[in-house]
Amino acid sequence: MRNPDGHRPSNRPPSPTKTDPTTTTPGTPDEGKPMSNTQLKRLRVQEWRRTQKSRCNQVAKPVGSKLVKVNSSTEPTKAIAIDCEMVGCGPRGCKDAVARVSLVNAFGHVLYDKYVQPLDKVTDYRTFVSGIYPHHLTTATAFIQVQREVCEILKDRILVGHAVDHDLKVLYLDHPRHDMRDTSKYFKSSDYGGKGTPSLKKLTLHHIGLDIQENEHDSVEDARATMRLYTMFKKQWESCLNQKRFGNGLVVESSSSSSSSSSSSWKSNANL
Repeated sequence: MRNPDGHRPSNRPPSPTKTDPTTTTPGTPDEGKPMSNTQLKRLRVQEWRRTQKSRCNQVAKPVGSKLVKVNSSTEPTKAIAIDCEMVGCGPRGCKDAVARVSLVNAFGHVLYDKYVQPLDKVTDYRTFVSGIYPHHLTTATAFIQVQREVCEILKDRILVGHAVDHDLKVLYLDHPRHDMRDTSKYFKSSDYGGKGTPSLKKLTLHHIGLDIQENEHDSVEDARATMRLYTMFKKQWESCLNQKRFGNGLVVESSSSSSSSSSSSWKSNANL
């Protein structure tokens, strides 16, 4: 059907008019005046929330071909990678508290991914790094439940992570030292033209060719990257460990290894 002017009607919605975010919306009392930094920040947050609203209930990002092996097992494997996102508690948010835990298997498939309700009041969400917003924690799982579930999954497994001691610390968990594979310790910054501990971002870009952590961090993506680094160097890594453990036919373990329990365990709630 055509309009009187001979043109066929279009089903497309009208294009939204572009506005300058540095000025106020027409029709407001301050029409035409520049926006303050607070107003501009609020506008950007509102825009971000609108674009994210449809995926609020989705935690994991779409599967990446370089970090997940397609047509592979989605069940728990001998090696499991962990990554946690932290928020801040206490004065000025100085105390780390876990707000999200992600576990993936050796093929990069998600085994566990939950938001966690911190034991203490959150004073800094660290959103620009953690990706955690207040609405993520309104229906988050209780810390004790997450702690027990993660502990059960990690039992008798090889635990892979980047600075994995930090993840275990905020979960108040222990794991046998000889069953831990830490990419922050295996790789040396001197090999990449830096000092101290090499970042996961730098390692992933160098070895896998992926630029992760461009903005807010994603614990699923980070866990997948850590696991991929481990599987790429697994043969050399395990060979190096065996040489250290079985020097002259004798098992050589550090005191921390021998004192560790034979499986993951959670610490007494009194220590929380």
